[in-house]
Amino acid sequence: MGRYQPGGLDGFLSCDRRDRRKEREKNEANRPTATEIGQVTIKLAKLTKQLALQQEQIRRATPTVTVVSGSSPGGQLGADWMSLISLSAARDTSYQKGRALVLISVSAVKDGDGIPLLECLVGGSRITSFPGSTGIGDSFGGTGATMITSNQRVELRGKSTVESPSPVGDVHMSVTVVSIA
Repeated sequence: MGRYQPGGLDGFLSCDRRDRRKEREKNEANRPTATEIGQVTIKLAKLTKQLALQQEQIRRATPTVTVVSGSSPGGQLGADWMSLISLSAARDTSYQKGRALVLISVSAVKDGDGIPLLECLVGGSRITSFPGSTGIGDSFGGTGATMITSNQRVELRGKSTVESPSPVGDVHMSVTVVSIA
């Protein structure tokens, strides 16, 4: 005969104790071992590393865009080049982005007689020019593009293409830098 337990004659309490004991044994059997927990941790670490790598690849593949702009009141353009606007085209170097597409947009107003010529330089190299062969008060300009692999100065300069000065009014330049891998 077993040990005396109070309330042992009550069938309901005996059944309840038996059920609780079976539940404890079942929970003990279903508890993961240290090896199983370690394997789950290793799998989780591996998946986390793969996810981080995928996110890095997405960041590298996604271009980043920055826009800088400047303006100038213009002036009397003579026979020599006159700097009107100078901006910096800075590429995004994060996530191993090594190159950038530089898009340049220029607009100016012809303010008098003469034929002004505006020229855009990136890193000292001529990219495009914008002749002002329009009527007085008319706008002229255009767009240009180039690739860069390092930060560069973008300069807009102007001069007169005739012997007399060529007045130019408001001048605007916008530089969009699209950094890519």
